[in-house]
Amino acid sequence: MVSFSVINSLLSRRAVKYSSSIVLRRPYWLSSKLYYSIQVENRVQDKLVSVKWDDGKVTDYPHVYLRDNCRCPSCFDPQAQQRIISNPIYHNYTDAIVKTACMNENKDKLHLEWINDGEHTSSVFELDWLKAHRFTGDDKKDVHPIKRQLWGSEIQHDIPQFD
Repeated sequence: MVSFSVINSLLSRRAVKYSSSIVLRRPYWLSSKLYYSIQVENRVQDKLVSVKWDDGKVTDYPHVYLRDNCRCPSCFDPQAQQRIISNPIYHNYTDAIVKTACMNENKDKLHLEWINDGEHTSSVFELDWLKAHRFTGDDKKDVHPIKRQLWGSEIQHDIPQFD
């Protein structure tokens, strides 16, 4: 016999019962919503896309994070559930900048257009995926823009070395 506290524990973890087995971790697509009431803002200067969710919370997604997690067929293998790193465009997006960010007609996907990203001109994210992978407020302090220092020919005589 299962105790009341075990049942409460399972329900609090959003347990789902399939035949005789209980699945404790629910994939984001099983808890999908048909419609989100959200606002999207592309903050090009900060290299962030801000999403204000229907629960009032705002999530800032760095452009490089969105590019790194692109779900298009040339970047992501849905069967293997992993990124395709052999893709030649994989290493060329460190300066990825979103040109436009908008919702599709059904309000269930975020459509991004990229500036100067070679042949990869756009990305589409399901809102369920974005919401499942949003940063908490504590993570915002860990998002820092990286200042690049370009090296010219003057470094040729004094190349930095690291151990």
